[in-house]
Amino acid sequence: MPKAIRNFTITSASGSMIFLEGQEVPVDVAERYPDHIEGTAVEPEKYVHNPNLKEKMTDAEAADLSYKDLLQWIRQFRPGSMPAGKPKQEDLVLLVQSLSK
Repeated sequence: MPKAIRNFTITSASGSMIFLEGQEVPVDVAERYPDHIEGTAVEPEKYVHNPNLKEKMTDAEAADLSYKDLLQWIRQFRPGSMPAGKPKQEDLVLLVQSLSK
């Protein structure tokens, strides 16, 4: 039987099921939630330091960064400010401009 690699909860109309790390998980649940199952979970991207990014920059420099570089800048210099979801590039530019002062 598959095993959970992290704690997770499933909530449905019939109730909730809680699975703890290392606990065996029914096959049908494992097929629906592969990111929580041993051997099928995708490993998170490893943190990569980008030496081309600098912590302090002008507003123009921040505006010239690509979407990916804006996200990398936040991860690298202000990880606690990482926005949830998928923010728009304009919002990221404003955030980086305000944080890079």
